[in-house]
Amino acid sequence: MNNQKIIAISCLIVALAIGYYFVVYLPNKDRLLASAKVTPTIALATPTTIPTLTPTPVVIYRETTNSQKLTDCLNQAHQDYQQTGEAECKQLGYSDDQIKNLQCHLSADEIGLLEKQQTDAQNLCVSLYK
Repeated sequence: MNNQKIIAISCLIVALAIGYYFVVYLPNKDRLLASAKVTPTIALATPTTIPTLTPTPVVIYRETTNSQKLTDCLNQAHQDYQQTGEAECKQLGYSDDQIKNLQCHLSADEIGLLEKQQTDAQNLCVSLYK
């Protein structure tokens, strides 16, 4: 009788652990990953400062593969780079038409900072999704 009770209790413990994993742990893990989105932070730029960029990973869905997440994150990093560059051009007095026609000329230092921020954002994407 004792051996049967021990085996039954052992099976119950294993079943509860498996149930907890599928019913509690996995759903919460997905919710935590989805809520851990990084949002872009853009400060008001002065002529001597460039706003810092942080990539915004796309909300994670179960059906999405890591390669798709990486592509989405890299695209977002590039969009953030473009938007920050356009904001800098607007602060320098360029019109939307001039920006659209690529007539905005930023200094080499400003371009270097923007490109470094884009590279950092892309490296973060690769480290998150590769």
